Order: sequence, then structure tokens, then C-alpha cells
Amino acid sequence: MFCAIFEIAEISNLRSIEREAKPALMKNLLKCLGWGALLLMAYKIGSLAFLASPSNGKEATLNASTTTAVADLVIKGLHLTETSGDKLLWEIEADSARVYQQQQVARFRNIRLTLYEERAPVLKVQGDNGRLDMQGRDMVVKGNVIARSQAGLIFETNSLNWENKKRLLYTSDPVKITKVNIIIRGVGLVADVGLEKLKFNNGITTIIN
Repeated sequence: MFCAIFEIAEISNLRSIEREAKPALMKNLLKCLGWGALLLMAYKIGSLAFLASPSNGKEATLNASTTTAVADLVIKGLHLTETSGDKLLWEIEADSARVYQQQQVARFRNIRLTLYEERAPVLKVQGDNGRLDMQGRDMVVKGNVIARSQAGLIFETNSLNWENKKRLLYTSDPVKITKVNIIIRGVGLVADVGLEKLKFNNGITTIIN
């Protein structure tokens, strides 16, 4: 089973939480997030599919606009982790987050995402903005996205999606991958969590300096 934990520096509720006592504040927070006592939620996932195609409609769902909605919560200074037993699966840090209860979406500003395999960090991703589907735990990082793998690859693109159930990364945007003196460019990509297995959609060019 998986657990999600928030570590919160400051909370502002744009609708109703203003100057409540701490117990009432936490009660409202838990209700808005829907993750149960102590901000934990356990759930089951299906089998891992390696380098399969992303689920149809996943990217469209994650990119659905919440700009016209009013956030239920604003969280400043966010640290979010997800575990399976004693294994850390991923970790998010962000300058701030906005939680939208109806859409079950959290949006992040200046996101830093770390993905883990066998208790070790294998990929660090940073971007201007991020979005988390609070039910399926799928994510998208957008704007000046840079990912660095444990193997030394540097991955650059405009957006990068994470499909949590299949543990796959994908994008439809142009990508640039650099390792030492080799640069690979392409358009669209599906990759495993450590960028060890890559599948470009088209437009691949390789430059050796």
C-alpha cells in the first residue's frame, strides 16, 4: 500500500479557512484533501507495464484548466512524499501549491520532483509549474523542464508527464538529451523512470562533439 504525507509550512484557505483554531484548520485541510487522518491515504495499484503506451486521455485530463476555479487551499513551502511499505517512490518539493477539491488536483509553483527505484533516487526533475492528480497520482511538470538521471543524462523539454501506475515518463514536446559529448534531439518520448530505456516518436538527430 502507498502513503502520501504533507509537510506544510503555511496554509491559507481561499474560501473559508481564515483565522480558525488549529484543530479546526487541520479538520478542514483533511476534508479538502480527502486523504484521511494524519494526511495519509492508502490505495492499491495495478501491475507495472514497462515502456507501454501512456493511457489514452491521461495527458488531456492532467492539463484540464483550473484557472477559473478558486483554490480550496493554498500551501506555502510544500514537501510531499509517497511510499510503498518502507520504500520511497517519489518526492515533491515546491514553493507553493493550490489544492482544488472538486477537480481532485493540486497545482505547484517551482516544482522539484525526485523519482526513486530500490530506495535510491534515479531521476530529479524541476520545472516552473506542476500538477498532481490526487486520485491516480499522475503528474505533469511544465515550463523549462530539466531532468537529471543517476546515470548522468540531462533531459530538457517543455513538459514531462509521469504516469504513476505504469511508472512511465512521456512527452509530446521536442526533447534534448545530453550525456558528456553526445546530444540527442527528438520529438515526443516515452521512457522508464531512470531514462535507461527511451522510445522517441520521431525527428531523432544525434550530435557528437
